[in-house]
Amino acid sequence: MYLLPNQSDRFDGDEFLHELRVYYQCKYSEIPHAQIGERRAQFRREFDNGRVRVTFNNGIAPAFCLSNERNFANGRFSIISEPFLFNGVLVIARGFIDENSLEGRVRIERTEPIGNVIEPSTAQLNEMDRLCALYDISSS
Repeated sequence: MYLLPNQSDRFDGDEFLHELRVYYQCKYSEIPHAQIGERRAQFRREFDNGRVRVTFNNGIAPAFCLSNERNFANGRFSIISEPFLFNGVLVIARGFIDENSLEGRVRIERTEPIGNVIEPSTAQLNEMDRLCALYDISSS
């Protein structure tokens, strides 16, 4: 998996990134058959632990490692992710999930690399490999 050159051009020209750069409807996607109370409690645990998975209406279901800027106020979980690679572009996710419905809106924003080298985490590599296998595409 590589950080592609011309990040701005790639971000502007990528179909999925173009779709997700505006606030896009999403929902908490883990344990979908559990009672809502159990799902809320699980989401809160994941949020507090700094990692949540949401599903966008287009079916993309990324897991976000949350930054320390995340918070909970007025019945909303504010989501700001750590930078991650999406289709070879370094991005962050920003948005909210409602405490009661576990639905919200999240968008993807391009971000700049810090330093000269970007090394994806093992979790990001595993997730990319899983998604590539699911959609039968290459991750490199």
